[in-house]
Amino acid sequence: MKAVLNFRMPPEWDRHQAVWTAWPWDASEWGSALPQAQVEFVAMCRAISDLDVDGNRRGEAVKVLVRPECREAAAVALAGSGVEWVEGIYGDIWLRDTGPIVVRDEVGLLSARAFRFNGWGGKYVMAGDEAVPSQVLEAEGFKGEMIDLVFEGGSIDVDGEGNAITTRECLLNPNRNPGVSAEVIEARVKDALGIEQMIWIDRGLMNDHTDGHLDNVARFVGPKTVLVMKALGEDDPNAALYEAVKAELSQAET
Repeated sequence: MKAVLNFRMPPEWDRHQAVWTAWPWDASEWGSALPQAQVEFVAMCRAISDLDVDGNRRGEAVKVLVRPECREAAAVALAGSGVEWVEGIYGDIWLRDTGPIVVRDEVGLLSARAFRFNGWGGKYVMAGDEAVPSQVLEAEGFKGEMIDLVFEGGSIDVDGEGNAITTRECLLNPNRNPGVSAEVIEARVKDALGIEQMIWIDRGLMNDHTDGHLDNVARFVGPKTVLVMKALGEDDPNAALYEAVKAELSQAET
């Protein structure tokens, strides 16, 4: 009988096979800032790809979802950047939350987990976002597993050694998975992403439209090593939160 392989969600600092993002397109979302957003988006893609003077990529591969009605403009803007664009349908461009999460087994094989997405608790529902995971998986040729749980990538951070941090404010928010207990949510996330230890902190930033995503409060920077935001002055409305997060993390056992 073939042994079951262990797998884990890799940490943020691991080298990526490709960085996936999406072309800014919706004027109703971006308003008058859309043209400048597209300029800055191209600059970001170029920085990640980092071509040398001979056109050789020194950075990471970048793949961009582009809506059919935007393909000509995007192709012109991305020309010479070393970026590959893939035609697809989507709403928001933040694929960290709408896209699949890749996991790697103990021999290096990649697969993905596709969670449900509901527009950050129903606040920003855009047609096409629910189709992002299947399009990315098809383009990459990954095997994928659908997880029956509303979940966004930004709500969690991992160190690649089985440890993860999340917030109760987001992961247990009734606008995500009403009626599902904390125990069930934790178990499903652990099973899906290969997590052994889930470290819970209470809240994310004040007035965060994502309901307290972990990724803008505290991040792993190494195995069992976490960097926490620091207030630059007493007038920072999140100053007390940062101290609370540090206290919560200092008490965590990993």
